[in-house]
Amino acid sequence: MKISVIMPSYNSIDTLESAVASVLSSQVPELELIIIDDASTDTSRELLSSLAERDCRIRAVYNEKNIGVGAVRNLGLKLATGELVAFCDSDDTVPTDGYANMLLDIGNNDIVIGGYRVLSDAGKCDTHIPRGRQKRELFYAVFSGSSLWHKMFRRSFILENSLSFREDVTLGEDVIFLSELLLCRPSFAVSSHSVYNYRNRREAKRSSLTHQFTLEKFREHIYCRTEMLRILEPAYPECRDYIYQHFVEYLDRFFALIPECERDEAFGEFRKYMSGYDYENHPELFLALTGVPYSVFCTASADTYLRAKEELLPRDRVSAEFAAGRIGLRFALKYIKNWLRFKLFGA
Repeated sequence: MKISVIMPSYNSIDTLESAVASVLSSQVPELELIIIDDASTDTSRELLSSLAERDCRIRAVYNEKNIGVGAVRNLGLKLATGELVAFCDSDDTVPTDGYANMLLDIGNNDIVIGGYRVLSDAGKCDTHIPRGRQKRELFYAVFSGSSLWHKMFRRSFILENSLSFREDVTLGEDVIFLSELLLCRPSFAVSSHSVYNYRNRREAKRSSLTHQFTLEKFREHIYCRTEMLRILEPAYPECRDYIYQHFVEYLDRFFALIPECERDEAFGEFRKYMSGYDYENHPELFLALTGVPYSVFCTASADTYLRAKEELLPRDRVSAEFAAGRIGLRFALKYIKNWLRFKLFGA
């Protein structure tokens, strides 16, 4: 079966060539790589033209104006001719056998979900493979990772269900797409192989903190999760627990990096969003996720809340709660991981 790989590209001069090379090295019989340059302002457009001339499997598209990643992916879906569709970001890579393993594992199903590796600047590699409920239940399988890139989709299923990406959002369009896909109840398979290499470029992110970690972006992250809940909760009641237990850690880290001039307003919106879950009756969960007691979150100022994350009291509180049996080992370990991450990186 032919695989269409859709790769949006915007100012990807430093990473595009390695991303393209990894896809073209895939051990699959038929493949097309649709690369859509979304009006880049660096020289990646020229690089893409050169790469396309060297390999006929590349279909290069050049946008005259920037239309956003959602619209780019929709364009890629319109251009795709393969029976199967995969998505690859222009700053990541695919293992040589990644698509081959998904091709073998998908069978007659509508979607296959694989594992993935997270590669850090320092060379650390964390591997994530679907396990337990993630192998058995559709909701947990699809959200074993909330991105597109470790999944492969049957194109006919996308077309028959009129699935597309939201073009009115600048982030989280993949989560919303997956949420709408879940409502269509696709048949699914889970691959035990790692099929994607995600590059967690911490230093690159830190070089443009003020551009990325803004109140506007924070609101968009909250909106994305609110939309996910709106779409899914009627059909998947378990999604509320999942959203408020798995995405809160990211929101909390994001909030800590918002500029001081926007912090108070962001904290108010953070509180409003968090009121959608019953943390008052589950304070141990909030403590494990953020390292701060829920009572402090509800009453403190933004600066006091952030200072509380650096104080010893929350750590002592977690230890005491664990010793008393009110917090399980899983929550205690989650807290330790989050606290160390905050102390080392501030996020």
